Amino acid sequence: IKIGIRKANTATGFPINSNSVTFDCNEIGKQLVEIWAVDAYGNADYCTTYVIVQDNIGACTPAGPVVGSIATDKFQALAGAKILLKSNLSAVPVQSVTTTDAQGSFAFAGAPGTCNYSIIPSLDTLPAQGVNTLDVLLADLHMSGQAPLANPYRIIAADANRDGQLNASDLDALSNVILGTASAFPGNTAWRFVPSAYIFPSPAQPLASVFPEKISTTCPAPQGLSQNFTAIKTGDVDGSIDLSTKPGEEDLAVFYAQKKRFRAGDIVEVVLQTPDLSQVAGFQFTLDANPEVLQLQSVEPGTITPRLGLSTVPNRVTASWYSIQGMEGVQTAMVLKFLALQKGSLSQVLHMNSEVARAEAYDSGYKTLSAALQFELPQDRSEEAAEKNLNHAQLFPVSPNPTSGPVAAVFYLPESGSVTLTLTDLNGRQVSVQNGNYGKGNHRVEMQVEDAGLYILNLRCAQGNEVQRVVVQR
Repeated sequence: IKIGIRKANTATGFPINSNSVTFDCNEIGKQLVEIWAVDAYGNADYCTTYVIVQDNIGACTPAGPVVGSIATDKFQALAGAKILLKSNLSAVPVQSVTTTDAQGSFAFAGAPGTCNYSIIPSLDTLPAQGVNTLDVLLADLHMSGQAPLANPYRIIAADANRDGQLNASDLDALSNVILGTASAFPGNTAWRFVPSAYIFPSPAQPLASVFPEKISTTCPAPQGLSQNFTAIKTGDVDGSIDLSTKPGEEDLAVFYAQKKRFRAGDIVEVVLQTPDLSQVAGFQFTLDANPEVLQLQSVEPGTITPRLGLSTVPNRVTASWYSIQGMEGVQTAMVLKFLALQKGSLSQVLHMNSEVARAEAYDSGYKTLSAALQFELPQDRSEEAAEKNLNHAQLFPVSPNPTSGPVAAVFYLPESGSVTLTLTDLNGRQVSVQNGNYGKGNHRVEMQVEDAGLYILNLRCAQGNEVQRVVVQR
């Protein structure tokens, strides 16, 4: 007769080569065990009894709170991350769950037992947040060796498919999320987490070895643990994600298309021109055309070849482009052809927005600019028109229009000065006013509106007075 022992309900059959069991501080108290016997013919059976585990000499630390926080390496607190606190012992499957608060902090009143447990954060929402074409450009520069990334968190962020390598498949995964042709990163989550105390053996090659993505304790665990994590947004290679909700002013990169009027049955060709690419290293945007007025027939690259995405939403096109070598002058980004279903004006039905790919561009210094679409008459690019435009303030068409809010006022100033932006309803009541001093160039200011309706947007400054109409829908 052979005798064996194991913790109750942890396996089936005779426990081969198991003549003892080990308990730790997580298992103080009454613990069930199985005492087995087996004969030479393989007949086996067991009885269940118990062991009372005691800590008479005080070797185990009393259970205490487990607290910590999560923030990016730029010290932005991450709210809403799920925190799992679980025992590492299969025989003690005790676990608790909480989420980080607005300051990125989490707290548990006590650990499952007193030691030998793990803290595991996770968050897999909004994969496109903080990811743009500039990230693809910087990842490509790193892979080509032209501009290696020095921060290990940025390199981990570039590993979009989580295979531990950086290659063209990561660039494709990033672009697909930007353009909306993929709703998630393949084999990866929107966020990854590394214990803040972890030191990479080789910071320039953090993917060369396995790094921890949880914090595990051993017995005995110190009382009142403080366990912090550094959050890494997958795809955010430049670390530009802004977790605050405060809108800010941004410089603009302006794209152009000709003003056109059309009738039902017309084929409407739209040639979309870029800003001067000697000043722009890349861009991305979403284009939407009103499906009740226009029906998209085709879209083709122009003198440059941006990566294009066609959405399941009718008449929606996304675009992403960058150049490592750089380009010169104004280029044709794409040529779109629509079938007009009814008469209308192109500037009223075609809008550049951020519904999927955020409308933005990146200057030669990799600063992020907002992107806007301006419509002009065919002769507007003449030297006379250009000189006139440079000497007068301009209020660009509101896009999108109609909008669900806020109203984005996009304007150009020929020189620095004071600007007053006023939004009034049809009764002349002011619903929003913005006053400020702005520098020469393009600017974007968001104005909040509570009620739906037709509003008049007015820009006043020393260089002119401009007016736009905008419809707010709810």
